[in-house]
Amino acid sequence: MNFRYVNCHTHIFNVKCAPDRFIGLPVARLLANNRTALTALDALMRVGEVLPVLRTGTRESIEKMRSFLTIGTNRSQEGVFELLRSNYAFGPISHVTLTLNMDHMGAGKANIPFSTQLSQVADLKITYKEDMIPFVSIDPRAGSPDQLLALVKDCMERKAFGGIKMYPPLGFYPFDPRLEKVYAYAQEYGVPVLTHVSKGGIFYQGEHMPLDFLEPLTFGGERARHTTVEGEEGEEMNFRDDLRDTRRFLGKTWGKGRRNEAFKLHFSNPTNYHIVLKKFPRLKLCMAHFGGDDAISQYIDDEKAGRKDPLNWHHVICEILKAYPNTYADVSYALWRAKVWPRMSACIDKPQAGQRDISDRILFGTDYYMTIQEESEVNLVNNFRKAIGNERFKKIAVDNPRQFLENRVPLIYGTIH
Repeated sequence: MNFRYVNCHTHIFNVKCAPDRFIGLPVARLLANNRTALTALDALMRVGEVLPVLRTGTRESIEKMRSFLTIGTNRSQEGVFELLRSNYAFGPISHVTLTLNMDHMGAGKANIPFSTQLSQVADLKITYKEDMIPFVSIDPRAGSPDQLLALVKDCMERKAFGGIKMYPPLGFYPFDPRLEKVYAYAQEYGVPVLTHVSKGGIFYQGEHMPLDFLEPLTFGGERARHTTVEGEEGEEMNFRDDLRDTRRFLGKTWGKGRRNEAFKLHFSNPTNYHIVLKKFPRLKLCMAHFGGDDAISQYIDDEKAGRKDPLNWHHVICEILKAYPNTYADVSYALWRAKVWPRMSACIDKPQAGQRDISDRILFGTDYYMTIQEESEVNLVNNFRKAIGNERFKKIAVDNPRQFLENRVPLIYGTIH
């Protein structure tokens, strides 16, 4: 075999890397050194099954915490990575390991800061070489534009990282002006950027909504405007009324957490990348989750009914892929849902006459270990691989990742791949 598979979307951070309320429950710091809490969570879930004492949202939060802790508690990042590798009987395979800076999401402090999470992953890269392809997480609140660029250059040029990870629902817009230098560097050297684009996942937990959330700025310090995929600008973005309506609707029943969960969709909206790509049209950008399994499912239903929703996130991403040749989408997390497999297969196949081809821009990824709450990694991958067939799987797990991950970064100390 002269090729290598790539899982383009995995996580190996453990609970020590996560802030106290990263999924809304203030228990992460307590549980980081207390594995017996797994038993307590199991007992609480059993009570909830018998007596409807837990709200649906609370039960879901407990289930997510239980799934996370099953792997993350009392394990190092290397331990999590070894568990990930143990799920793959075929190979050779590389795993893109996405670091995540959660220091600024307003959810309390983690046992270890992001800088420590990052240094641990850098050490693991030396050990695992080409089996691990780390991406450095960038948050515009983590430093000045020059400091952000310096972090990216250090990881890419000195530590042989493979790319950049962004997670806007933690409390920023992808067109934040503080990211301009990072984007310019990424475009110049072909550095891949992978960003979260679905309505699920963790989100900003802070008490206050700062002005740059409500009236965001973009490159050059200008007010951000709603922009089409063709680059046509419309009205200025202003989410003050939206926030007031959300507060009025939620009232005191759900409070701040539900307010923030609703507002995070402004950060995650794929139309935000119209602004980014207008400024950086050659940027190598992957929109993870293909909009989310819920959006893909709705797209399928609309197509069967002869409808088209131009605001459907899956549809928006497909239009971006058609307009910008360096853009990609991965199937991570969404691949757990069998209903979306035929749609994914259609995107991987060559299009019919008159349609634009996006088949070479679809990437395989699982979102390990977040997907454990849906299915085991072994079953997730094997079921999906069987459903789409070996030829399609090779395309999205070998051929397409090769071109996505290729870059022109000058390694200062030589490669450690």
